Amino acid sequence: MRRTKRPHHAPFALFTLLALLLVAGAAPGVSDADVIRPSERFRAGDDGEIIRIPARVIEMRGGPADAISAPTVCPDSFDVQHYELHLNPVRSTSTLEGTAIITIESTVDGLTGVQLDLRDLVASSVARAGNALPYAQTGDVMTIDLDTTYDTGGTFAIEIVYSGTPDTESGGFGGFWFFPFPITDFSMGVGLDANPPSMGRYWFPGVDAPCDKATCDIYVETNGPKTAVSNGQLVSVTTDSVTGRKTHHWRETHQIATYLMSISVAKYTAIPDTANPLITYYVHNNLVPVAAGTFANVPAMMAHFESLFGPYPYDKFSYVTTPIGDMEHQTCVSHSTALMSGTTANDDILAHELMHQWFGDLVTYEDWREVWLSEGFATYGEALFVESQSGAAGYRNYVTNQLMAPYLGNAGVLTYPIYDPTFKWGTVVYEKGGVVLHMLRKVMGDTAFFAAMNGYLANHAFSTAGTGDFQAACETEYGSSLAWFFNEWIYTGGHPVIDWTWDYAPNGPDYD
Repeated sequence: MRRTKRPHHAPFALFTLLALLLVAGAAPGVSDADVIRPSERFRAGDDGEIIRIPARVIEMRGGPADAISAPTVCPDSFDVQHYELHLNPVRSTSTLEGTAIITIESTVDGLTGVQLDLRDLVASSVARAGNALPYAQTGDVMTIDLDTTYDTGGTFAIEIVYSGTPDTESGGFGGFWFFPFPITDFSMGVGLDANPPSMGRYWFPGVDAPCDKATCDIYVETNGPKTAVSNGQLVSVTTDSVTGRKTHHWRETHQIATYLMSISVAKYTAIPDTANPLITYYVHNNLVPVAAGTFANVPAMMAHFESLFGPYPYDKFSYVTTPIGDMEHQTCVSHSTALMSGTTANDDILAHELMHQWFGDLVTYEDWREVWLSEGFATYGEALFVESQSGAAGYRNYVTNQLMAPYLGNAGVLTYPIYDPTFKWGTVVYEKGGVVLHMLRKVMGDTAFFAAMNGYLANHAFSTAGTGDFQAACETEYGSSLAWFFNEWIYTGGHPVIDWTWDYAPNGPDYD
């Protein structure tokens, strides 16, 4: 239910809030001024949201509020185990030719068909083991009848040949793009005005919901000068001896949600990080001169997050420059060309996306109502990196000015809760979500808080989780119920409000 009235909380809550916000922090550091984000990085958005600018750059926050999400429904009769995608983006016609081989396991007895998601692209054939299968496409849904009945544990592979003009959300961020400058063919996994937001269906058939994760092999054809970047590790690059076209084969052996799968094709230069062999930067050729300055602090970010949350969970990490926005695609973050400044001015964005590799990718929210488990945590990751660089003073300044201020400045209209938010991509989920984690850290203490964060990751690694799972991890370390905290700050909207009055009466020359 959408909240339309700001709740009034007990006065104790406000005093607690102020105390928690002012005193949390760790080691001493440098001047507060060192971490202030330029004010021009903000603008007012719809419904009182404060949006970081430029639009289409920083996770593309903006646009009209969408409807509150319905619960995500994953198939209860089958589970996708693996995607093998063969893709040929045809820039001259802005079309995509693809073949998807999807390995599926039945989770029930008597499975006779499956439904997959595919938008705008049209299948020309569907087969299992060379046998054609009946299928139909209605809207975004592809219904496939199997030629054999499968019982629980039975596996099979469906091959779907498809093509067409892939779409992008209207005026938005997600989908599959053929971008004119710099010339780039690429996918963006989340649609900000779409419901549901997952955009995997815009370029391949599958179960396009965060609750269904699988492994993948992705083969992308390119012409000679171009490089294709995707999830996981690069297995091979082969060249056709006749046409000269290259095929880049990427493999992700870790579980991945469809909205975190991606490809990007452009004239890239691969720049290995000099400090960390797991990190490679794929930048458009003209951006090579500014790459070192832009990514200078990435090894420090990686080292700090590993010190807090354990080893980086994948085999490779990359930032890949794309013309639109930043997006936490697993192992290959899309990073906006507009943010390639040659300086560390956008470290907050880089830290945010790297933090997602643990919170959002390693552990993915099971339902779009739980998006704060990704975005609120990644936003708090910005503050954690500032703390590592600038100490307690810088950390407090960042939380106060970059997380608290955007929310409190418009709190009168931002009355909906963090869980199941009216608007998924704005201040309540991002900044307020980050501040709530800051408060929770102070309630629990550093030792218990970070133990809970690590317990949450360990219990749900390469899988999905909900807010209840995170609360349980916190209560395990805290030693008692935290329902009072989660009910107040996650499931209830608004902020503390105190009603107070005063009066006076003459008392001789003074007043009482």
